[in-house]
Amino acid sequence: MISGTIPSSWRASKLKTLNLVANNFVFDDSNSSLPFPGLHCLQRNFPCNRDSPRYAYISIKCGGLGTKASTDGRRFEREDESLGPASYYVTDTQKWGVSNVGLFNDRKTQSYFQNTLSQISGAGILTTEFFQTSRLSPGSLRYYGLGWKMGYTVSLWFAETGISDASTETWQSLGRRVFDIYIQGNRELKDFNIRKETGGASNFAVQKDFKANVSENFLEIHSSGWKRYCAYLNKVTMDHLSLPWL
Repeated sequence: MISGTIPSSWRASKLKTLNLVANNFVFDDSNSSLPFPGLHCLQRNFPCNRDSPRYAYISIKCGGLGTKASTDGRRFEREDESLGPASYYVTDTQKWGVSNVGLFNDRKTQSYFQNTLSQISGAGILTTEFFQTSRLSPGSLRYYGLGWKMGYTVSLWFAETGISDASTETWQSLGRRVFDIYIQGNRELKDFNIRKETGGASNFAVQKDFKANVSENFLEIHSSGWKRYCAYLNKVTMDHLSLPWL
């Protein structure tokens, strides 16, 4: 963890692969001109909107190229930022943010999106287009809620669109995607394998729901890949409970 002020000599061109999230940097007039918008919100104490909760619900289309609505009228905020091997993004409203750390060693072109034109089964209230783009990370993918109230149900959606269905019995079906899911630092899913949940089927939606305690107005969702497997998310929703669950 790094503390203190960010040196004014630092410039974005020199820091393309340095992760500055979750440190204890001090932001003042000496470094206010540095091109790191919203970075102060993602420091270790998550100061933005702290002690003054503003938000009760949100839906995010991870890796989404536009805001869409589900069949029940829920609107998903777009999240189509060009994240790199060590990068972050915070909305202008400081309502939520996302960060990525990881490099694809076997890819010449680094892309942190997974795209498909396949039809998705089991999508429920969501339509196939929700799953045509997903956020992909070879290491650590985090979503942050900033300025939130106390108790939440967190819903995560997944669909394996990058590995062929096991029924095809081809070499493209032999891949695995295994990762862990943490909510507020607590590991909720270990070695999560989307296709294991669907009996080997690809292009099939899976939803996982969790209870989340928000005690200091921030909420963190962490998808962590390991070895050669990728962290992966399609959609995130955080719905405030009418009564705190704890």
